[in-house]
Amino acid sequence: MKLNTSQIRQSLFSAIVFLSIAALLLCTIADAENNAVHTLSPKTLDAALSDDSHWLINYYAPWCGHCNRLKPVWKDLAATLDRMNSKIRVGMFDCTSDRDLCTKQGVVGYPAIRIYRHDGLNYTYLGVRTVDALLQYSAFMTRDVITHLTSADEVRDALASRDVVFVRILPVEDNGAAAKTYWNVAASLLPTVMCYDMPFEISSTTPLEGKISRGQIVRVSNEQVTVFMGNMHDSDEVSKWMQTRQWHTSFELTRETAKSYTSVENVKPLVILTISDASSSETFVTQYKQFAKQSPLNNKIQFTWLEYEKLPGLAGGVWSLKPSELPVVIVHNATTSQFYRMTSSPTIINPPESDMITSEVLLDENTLTHFIEEVLAGKVDATDPHSLKNIILGISAESLTTIISRSYSSFMLLREEAPLVFYSTVVCIVGVALVFFIVSREPSLDNFSEDNKGERDRNKPQQK
Repeated sequence: MKLNTSQIRQSLFSAIVFLSIAALLLCTIADAENNAVHTLSPKTLDAALSDDSHWLINYYAPWCGHCNRLKPVWKDLAATLDRMNSKIRVGMFDCTSDRDLCTKQGVVGYPAIRIYRHDGLNYTYLGVRTVDALLQYSAFMTRDVITHLTSADEVRDALASRDVVFVRILPVEDNGAAAKTYWNVAASLLPTVMCYDMPFEISSTTPLEGKISRGQIVRVSNEQVTVFMGNMHDSDEVSKWMQTRQWHTSFELTRETAKSYTSVENVKPLVILTISDASSSETFVTQYKQFAKQSPLNNKIQFTWLEYEKLPGLAGGVWSLKPSELPVVIVHNATTSQFYRMTSSPTIINPPESDMITSEVLLDENTLTHFIEEVLAGKVDATDPHSLKNIILGISAESLTTIISRSYSSFMLLREEAPLVFYSTVVCIVGVALVFFIVSREPSLDNFSEDNKGERDRNKPQQK
């Protein structure tokens, strides 16, 4: 059956009306979704930060692409905390409305995520921007600055829970000055280390038994106890001692730990094992940590490991590493910003004892030790991360697939940020496809013209 022009117009009109109604309904549904994010203004920000709640605030600018990619995550985070009946409130602040206020809050780039505790302490979040990571961070950062231990079981659990902890042994009578000093230092180390205090009496049957005295601050790592021997009332001395000893022989390099580590002067160079992800490299990382613990070089360098996707700007941008090349070992001098790449693989293949067993990938400890010794001896050329060659390598490391993926993600963000634009765009695409489908059902529009012409000719009065 062939369609005439009137029928085509009617079909197209009906399709457009239907799609328009569908777009409006979808927009209504999108806008009706529960949004637990508090939109703060210059007037309401100060009031929010002075109440008794913890606040997690995203400082953003509307034109910022990274900010737009964060907003769906931010909404999911707020909704999750709301369902959990959490005391942590989630807010957003548009820095284009008051740039001076954002500068006052320590915002130097967008998006800036800061957590404000009800006791007045506040910190900048530097980790990955996922719901799970932000939930874990917010829970960790709203704990007590100093956790009080009340039993031997709690002491044993605390010392076993983390690689490094600090413990203050309470004196018989506390004058308050030493307690305040310890609290202030513990507050500065809140993002990276656990600090405890405990009465001396509960140390029996714990790793601290016989190694501590009342009034001391001790560092505990792998049941090894180091006692602070300086002035307990000197905040700077206590702070420097705890800051330089908060690291285990190896730790994971994240934005938080990197910032904390480099904030201290004259830090040791970092030996960084860069891996794809921890789940697929768990055994390898465990071997690396054991190697770091036993290495005679750990008094000269600091062993760390890094997941590529957690710090892609550093691994892919500065070091020009590609995921296909991992694992890779880098020695990075944080003082000079120069780095040294181990050109050979840090792995060796342990052949299976039989055909029924797969090969095992092991850390090449001898080659790694030799490389570190060569770097320390100045026999390896350093790479300047700001050189033109390194910048070009960093750009070329980004694949076409990544670019396409980011473009698609940006388009999908319209559904969260501007649902009317998103669904209108979808309607236009579907409408064009529908028009093309209807028109393509007939060989060409000329057929409709010819049919109408034949009909007109038949109705035309015949001349005799």
